[in-house]
Amino acid sequence: MDFNLIVERFNYGKDFSEFLREIYLELVKYYGNEQLVFSALYNTNIVSVNNVYDFLKSANMLEEYDAMVTADDLKKSAGVYHSVPQIVFNEQKNTYEITKINRIVAVVNLDLTKTHSKATLIHEICHLIKSYNNEYVIDGNKLISASGLIESVHELSHDGAKVNKKLVKEVGVGLEEGLNSVAEEEITRNIVDPEFKPSGYITVNQIAKNLLSIENMKEIIVNAQIYHDKSEIYNQLGDNYFNLEEITDSVYVAYLDIFKNMFD
Repeated sequence: MDFNLIVERFNYGKDFSEFLREIYLELVKYYGNEQLVFSALYNTNIVSVNNVYDFLKSANMLEEYDAMVTADDLKKSAGVYHSVPQIVFNEQKNTYEITKINRIVAVVNLDLTKTHSKATLIHEICHLIKSYNNEYVIDGNKLISASGLIESVHELSHDGAKVNKKLVKEVGVGLEEGLNSVAEEEITRNIVDPEFKPSGYITVNQIAKNLLSIENMKEIIVNAQIYHDKSEIYNQLGDNYFNLEEITDSVYVAYLDIFKNMFD
């Protein structure tokens, strides 16, 4: 793959391009699929913004939020990977169809002189990589989306003018954030600061590390994250995996509440 094509497509500056190349090489090593890493970065712009919520709203990428991560969380967020599928209803076929997916990685006040800002960028790009492959699938009137181990299901309806979405299921957010913070930590230590420690998601980060310490589990989890197939994890852990998802989701929601009230 020619990394320079990514730089040329989005006209990234010299310093940012050099750092992004370092991230690119680490992502290829960590996830083991250069084609996926290249395609994700080639088709997703990375921007520095003043506020995630305001940026998404101005870019017409802000949807009604009924997920674990709320609009208020976005207003306080240091960065985000965000995508929005454009869905139409084909009246002749009586089917819903995805016509386009808009994707963005946004980091608040991206500063390449600051370790935490570089780490935030790495964190959000990792989310992108683990979402990109078959991120959205339509099954009847259900929109199924996957981001790493996160699985979300929306019920689709058509009111004659537009397609509406209603969240009916979302699982795996806490565990995925823990695993993503582990990837962020490893990559940041390799190319930024060997002493780096992530400041958020501390509890789910440790749970994720415990899980990854099981023999052969890292390869199994990485494959599940990028190809969105958890069957091998189920084979290894059985019902314990569902218990782990439930516990880490509860911990993650508690973390969001703590973070939210910290500024109140």
